[in-house]
Amino acid sequence: MLNTVRQTSGAIGLAASTALAAAVTATWRSATGPAEALVHGYTAAFIASAVCLAAAAIVAAVAMPGLSSLPVRAGRPGRGTRGSPQGSLRDDR
Repeated sequence: MLNTVRQTSGAIGLAASTALAAAVTATWRSATGPAEALVHGYTAAFIASAVCLAAAAIVAAVAMPGLSSLPVRAGRPGRGTRGSPQGSLRDDR
């Protein structure tokens, strides 16, 4: 289910970005040359994508639980096993 939502969201986002770029390009085409009109269209699409990314980052920062909600383990930390990060960082003199 998650993969389907991810694929569909990407396709919808690409279609919306393409439609925006085409609309802005068509608007600027009569006033400027075709190359400059394309630049304006792509610029509008990238700005809209950046705004959506910023909005998604804000929603994720607010909605996701912080580090304070992680469970805390009681007791003394163990030595770890050979090759584990705990075992390799320990000074064994």
